[in-house]
Order: sequence, then structure tokens, then C-alpha cells
Amino acid sequence: MKVLVIKLRFIGDTVLLTPAFRAIKAKYPDSHVCALVNDWTAPLLRNNPYVDEVIPFRRKQAKGGSVFSRFARQLAFLLDLRRRRFDLAIDLTDSDRSAIAAFATGARQRVGFNDEGRWRGRLLTDIVVTGSRLHIVDYHFAALRTAGIPPGGKELFLHIDPGERELVARFLAENGIREGDFTFLVHPGARWKGRCWLPERYAEVAARVAAERGAKVVLAAGPEPEEREILAEVAHRMTVPYVLFPQEGGILRFAALCSLCSLFLGNDSGPLHVAAATGIPVVGLFGPSLPEIWGPLGERVATPRVLVDCCPCRQDVCIRPETSCMVLLDVETVMGAVESVLEPLRE
Repeated sequence: MKVLVIKLRFIGDTVLLTPAFRAIKAKYPDSHVCALVNDWTAPLLRNNPYVDEVIPFRRKQAKGGSVFSRFARQLAFLLDLRRRRFDLAIDLTDSDRSAIAAFATGARQRVGFNDEGRWRGRLLTDIVVTGSRLHIVDYHFAALRTAGIPPGGKELFLHIDPGERELVARFLAENGIREGDFTFLVHPGARWKGRCWLPERYAEVAARVAAERGAKVVLAAGPEPEEREILAEVAHRMTVPYVLFPQEGGILRFAALCSLCSLFLGNDSGPLHVAAATGIPVVGLFGPSLPEIWGPLGERVATPRVLVDCCPCRQDVCIRPETSCMVLLDVETVMGAVESVLEPLRE
């Protein structure tokens, strides 16, 4: 049995795939399970015990060059999928490109979503039907049920590379943070600026956690210029000492950093799910998106938010900047969430 799972999305989407892979392996223990994901998210599936092979989709290469060269590369990619002779293709992306990839496999059963009733539905043998808003993992499970695979638990898995962990531990020690210290990791960026909380409020929460818990504060951000700008704004407003984590090293080094920290605070973004997958307490700040769908999974997670009548939305720039859902989310609410995820540590 050869199974292909397609998820051509972002970091958080890829982290949240683990429960689906585990369920497939439980149904078909001897199956060969492949994951087709974007190349920049592929490292997150490295050493995953439920994934036998990762096929990276190199999106930048697919877009570069002449029309002929782009067509030739994509055709070669699809033909390679065909040669692998998959028995089952499960498209969890819900896009035209991913449906074409599923169709190209020639798999006897091709499962996917098509709520909009688009033409891509003709490329699938089984359309997943969901009746209400579900957490993204439950959406995945709905697709598995359609393929005849019962869902399992929602526990996440993320392999922490020992070498990366040692490197990060050495960096922290060189900056005055040692094993046993309460380390507070703050990641104030996000792919969409509308999801970002105010820099001065991040700085205030960092100061309060440092004062109340004796925390050592670490600030981090992704490599995108927009995220680095937000990080600089937070750093400018900090009133307590902090360590800036270097952006070099990629997502696996960031995962190693999370595993060495005591608390994570950030917006609705991929790093939030990476932190949750390492098992540390996390507080994810939500506004335009719904935690019921995109909330982090774990035993010690909190998703403070202020529900406004225009939520959810996908606006890059809020139409109500002075009374946006992120502006209305105050420091006291976030501090309450911090206490809620740390409370079990006192017991």
C-alpha cells in the first residue's frame, strides 16, 4: 500500500499533519507513506516515525524561467509522481495545484476537498464533506474517514535534532541563560501583519513576566524583513534585558530553541505550532483568525482573543485600525492567559 498525503501550505499546517500520518500508519502498518509538502516546510517532517518519505515541492523553481521551462519542470514533477504508483492520494491542501498532483498520481482513490464546487472536483474520486467549522486537524480526519481510515489521537510529533539543541544551548549559555532558568520566548511576527499584536504590549508582558517569574527573555523572528521590523520595534520598547536569537539556522534550530524554553508567546503563526509541538506552555494571540480552527494543540495552551463582529477576516490591513481585534486585546487578558498555562507548573 502506497499512500501520498499532499499539503502545499505553510509551517503550521505541516506541523499539524502528524495526527493524520499516525492514523494512516495505524490503519496500514506496512504502508509506505509519502508527504508532498513545500520544500521550506519539509524539514519539519524529518525523522517523523509515521512518514517514510518526504517529497519537497520546489515552488520557486516551478515559477522561474521561461514558460516552456516552467512547463517542462512541472510536467517532469507530475510524471515522477505517476511513476511512484500510489494506491491512495489524500489532498489536504484544497487547491487546484494539489488536486492536479493527486490526479497525476493515477491512484485508484483520490480524496480531497471541494467546498467551492470548482472544476478540480473532477480530478478526485471522493469529495470530503464537512458540515461545520472544525479544527484543521479534524478537517484532516474528515478526509481520512472518507478514505476509510479511522482518526486517532491529536498528539503532535516534532523531532528535535540533538546537534541543533546543543548548538542553541551553547548560544543561550554564552548569553547568560543556563539550564534551569525560566526562559521566556517571545515571537512577535506573523505572515500577515493584521495578526500581529502591538509591539509595546509585547514589551510590557515581557517585563512583567521577567519581574514576576525572574524570566530570561529571548526575542525571535522569521527571516522576512517585515518580521524583523516588528522584532526591532519590540526590542526598542523593552525595559528589561533580553537576548536576540539569530535568524540563521532555519526552522529546526528554532524548534530546538523552543524545546529549551519555559514559555512561548506569539501571534497566530507557524512558530506558535512549532512551539506547541515541543510540549512547552504556549500562549497564542488570536484576532482575525479563529482558534477553533487554527488554535495550537497541547496540554498547556491558551488562545486569548477579543471577538468582534467582523471576525474572521483575511484583511492584510484592518479596516478598523483604532478598534481592531488585536488593539482591543489588552495586556491584562494576555497576562491571565500566561498564568493559566503556567498554573500546572506550581502544582
